[in-house]
Amino acid sequence: MVENRGLKQHVQVLQGKISQLSQYERENDELRKLLEFREKSKLGEILAESVGAEVIGRSPSNWYRTLVIDRGERDGLRRDMIVVSGEGLVGKISEVSFATSQVMLVLDEDSCVSASVERTREHGIVQGQLSDTLKVKYLSGKTDAVRGDVVRSSGLGGVYPKGLLIGTVSDVERADYGLTMSAGVMPAVDFSRLEHVLVLRAR
Repeated sequence: MVENRGLKQHVQVLQGKISQLSQYERENDELRKLLEFREKSKLGEILAESVGAEVIGRSPSNWYRTLVIDRGERDGLRRDMIVVSGEGLVGKISEVSFATSQVMLVLDEDSCVSASVERTREHGIVQGQLSDTLKVKYLSGKTDAVRGDVVRSSGLGGVYPKGLLIGTVSDVERADYGLTMSAGVMPAVDFSRLEHVLVLRAR
């Protein structure tokens, strides 16, 4: 019995170490993607002014999709600065305090991003929904966008820089009064696993 108890405790310790190693591996992978994004992106000076941050809080609400990062006014952050990960566009800063900031995710219903479908060069507006997917609205009524097409920020409106990956078209939806079409978009970022981001301090 004593031996069995000792073996069980040993197994529990090993399982804890395996879990910790898996966590380290995920963090390393995320940081590697951020580094690659920083090095390979064409955003140049914008990324040179970026600040790395760690996610320290999340909103549990389905109505407001936000997270909290460990950087704030003391780090030169301010409202409307853009937040990205190594996978793509995360959102923008909505509130700033001395040491932390709140980020409104592109998933939030109040989020709007001027975007374009890379292959077709069509422009639209990407908005959040009450789900983990996005929608790009106001595409041409004759759009030939198809599942898998890449959607990026267009740079129009001066809020988001051009070329940030938002996601891929998942389905093309009904025409809005026959004039425009909408398409579902699967976000490039896995928000449920997001732990590290970059804040773009220049645009």
